[in-house]
Amino acid sequence: MNESCFKSNLWLLVAGVFGSIALTLWSLHIDPVINNDGVHYILTAEYIASGQWQEAFQTFKWPAYSALVYLVQLVTGTEFKTSAHIVTTIGFGLLVFAFLAVTHTLGARGRVLWYALITILIYPGINEFRSFLIRDSLYLACY
Repeated sequence: MNESCFKSNLWLLVAGVFGSIALTLWSLHIDPVINNDGVHYILTAEYIASGQWQEAFQTFKWPAYSALVYLVQLVTGTEFKTSAHIVTTIGFGLLVFAFLAVTHTLGARGRVLWYALITILIYPGINEFRSFLIRDSLYLACY
């Protein structure tokens, strides 16, 4: 069978995207303090924006996430902190999408995909980091 996971389950995708965004916004409302790595990511993005590449590499040796934050900041015109939260929210959304795609590939259909969506959205190991500025969500989604 060569059907797309979300072609026949469009509501599953919509529920996954909105559920992930809602959970991230709720987590940010509960815990708005930036984690230690997040401070470095934002500082590195500010250095990249001002063209201070040497300082960016001294602040954080792997500036790819910070460069992505900077690109989102350029496109949206928001503050660096907000841009970092946007990137992280997209990462968690992609993680939900990837989990559902893998579950579908392994043979799940219908109600089982909905259970998989509920599982990934309420999984404590992921939700405890939703308010953090971390690159792990993007890493896991792309892995």
